[in-house]
Amino acid sequence: MLFDFNRSNIDHYLYLVAREYKKANRTGPEAEVIIAGGASVIMNYNFRDSTTDIDSIIRASSSMRDIINRIGDENGLPPDWLNDDFRNTSSYSEKLIECSSFYKRFCNCLNVRTVSAEYLIAMKARAGRTYKHDLSDIAGIIKEHQEMKKDMSLSLVEEAYKKLYGEEMSIKAAERLKGIFECKDLEELFYSMQSEEKANRQAVLQAIEKYGEKVNDKNIDGFIRHFRESTFSEDTGNKNKESDMIPTHNGESFMDEK
Repeated sequence: MLFDFNRSNIDHYLYLVAREYKKANRTGPEAEVIIAGGASVIMNYNFRDSTTDIDSIIRASSSMRDIINRIGDENGLPPDWLNDDFRNTSSYSEKLIECSSFYKRFCNCLNVRTVSAEYLIAMKARAGRTYKHDLSDIAGIIKEHQEMKKDMSLSLVEEAYKKLYGEEMSIKAAERLKGIFECKDLEELFYSMQSEEKANRQAVLQAIEKYGEKVNDKNIDGFIRHFRESTFSEDTGNKNKESDMIPTHNGESFMDEK
């Protein structure tokens, strides 16, 4: 089930969590949640309206998980509405806790922090998913910083990346990021990226619907090309045989993977 979280309802649900957590931990109610990903973008910027879940690092007693699940059930939220699943992704770093900034304190017990701008861009650059909001989020953050005349530069992000991951950015990610920083019309680039990401997301959904677990991070770009080319062929009346369109990797069809 998809659910749209925005700045207003995120604050509301965090308040409900804090209220219940305080009741359940009267002798030591202090807790902390560090919010990353799209939710962190929404809570700090105006260019993006919503996200479908809230990526977070949760630092609290064991009762917190039950409270999060209960608040979710009571309000018709997805089971993973406030989750720490992104710990298993390449963009996660243990240093995110120290690279976050204070956002709000709820019910005098729950401190909420969000990932700071240059580190948020570094995370998005590392993930670099063309079917999510990674690239348009980067363009949007840079654009708002320029409009507000706030400091933001490629070198600042490169330093943040190295601090988070202990290594230099990949050549591909660095070139992509450099291109965004040097763009003369970030607004046009932002909307162009959003449109591209939306089309790629549709291709990913088609791939998952048809091939299920065969779709993974290693072959996702091939599937995006496959389904977008298939759609283009149908639209132009030049439909190719599916066997000619199946994405490959190292000369082997992804459909043959075990």
